[in-house]
Amino acid sequence: MKVRTHPVTLLKILNYNPSFIERIDELNAQESHHILIFLREHLLNAHDISVRWKWTPGAVAFWDNRSIVHKAIPGGYDVTLREGKRTAIFGERPFYEPEKSESLTQRQERLDSIKIETKGGHIEKPLNN
Repeated sequence: MKVRTHPVTLLKILNYNPSFIERIDELNAQESHHILIFLREHLLNAHDISVRWKWTPGAVAFWDNRSIVHKAIPGGYDVTLREGKRTAIFGERPFYEPEKSESLTQRQERLDSIKIETKGGHIEKPLNN
């Protein structure tokens, strides 16, 4: 499991898939075990950060597997009427560039510090930054 840089947003992302990760090499066995249990449980129970897609005729859903974990939740649709196609882009190698990457919290703090205010049609940067 590694921290990566998302190639488009430049946000730090955690490359984690419970089906493929058995151990975090940088931690001892007990620490690794507890962190992986926490992450797995978080993925299974994080309903506050999930999307429930309502399938309608002609609907299309897509997501970025580099930073999103997805799972099908049965119910709410007739599985015999739904068709799914998976498309993957090959050739992109995961990378981490600490000097260019930032966490979501770091990005929010950075953007908050340079908020642009408009007054009378002029764009002004706050004086305290």
